[in-house]
Amino acid sequence: MMRWSTTLSTYKIKIKHISGNKNVIADVLSRKFEKSEEEPQQAISDHLIDKTTFEVDEELPEKLKEPPLEEKQQILFENHDYPIAGHPGIKETTRKVLLHHYWSGIKTFIANYVKGCENCQKYKINHHPFKLLLQGIPAAKNNQPFSQISMDLITDLPKSQGNDSILSIVDYGLTKGIILVPTTKEADSEEIAKLLTNNLFRRYGIPDKVISDRDPRFIARSMKAFMKGLGIEQATSTAFYLQSDRTTERFNQEIELYLAIYCANNPNTWANKLPMAKYAHNSRPHGGQNQTPFELILGHSTK
Repeated sequence: MMRWSTTLSTYKIKIKHISGNKNVIADVLSRKFEKSEEEPQQAISDHLIDKTTFEVDEELPEKLKEPPLEEKQQILFENHDYPIAGHPGIKETTRKVLLHHYWSGIKTFIANYVKGCENCQKYKINHHPFKLLLQGIPAAKNNQPFSQISMDLITDLPKSQGNDSILSIVDYGLTKGIILVPTTKEADSEEIAKLLTNNLFRRYGIPDKVISDRDPRFIARSMKAFMKGLGIEQATSTAFYLQSDRTTERFNQEIELYLAIYCANNPNTWANKLPMAKYAHNSRPHGGQNQTPFELILGHSTK
């Protein structure tokens, strides 16, 4: 009324209330809605309408009538299991059935029928196989630093001080600290054993367990004998599932990123940046911990 007050002010009108029983000629908005006792009309599916003439199929009453369960199964058998059907998937089976049949919940019924087809399950290739989750690596037996470690090699780096690879040693237990040792891609199992002795054993003692991938140098007979002689349990990642040693792989990516950023102008100097890369990693918390590796190993934080 406020919107039309200016326009209505030019007319001499009088608004007068008329009770409902006297308002014989009423508009649609003022009429009281009365519920109809007639049966509601059933909506017509698009599949029952001819797309060329836009006319309803003459056999509509029969198609709208829901068939019994046995007839539904026979319809699906003819459109899915028959040799001329060829066991199609859910989409094609639904398309063929809807050409001549329709009932409430038909798409769900077809999907469940195709999913439960024994021959399809036995012979069709599963393009989305379900992989069982691997069990997590058990926690370290004690809380000493580097009592349970994982090791990996970062290879094919530019030559720097005669080295083209990095031996990455990660504390898989308490601290998540890291040791980075420059080496070469040609290093054999004996050379790897020497690097472990000089950079790990003499500083933190002999670990209880060593986790690694299936690199030939890590699973060689000489390496196995070396580990067995020291009483170290050796665990290798599952074949074709490198993610089982995900912590080491992620830390390696961080080290590669650090060297890529700070050695972009001089790639051959990455060996000089390796101590600072180690310091940067060990001076921040990892794995949801509140303390840094330095704090857990040294007992105090660094500047």
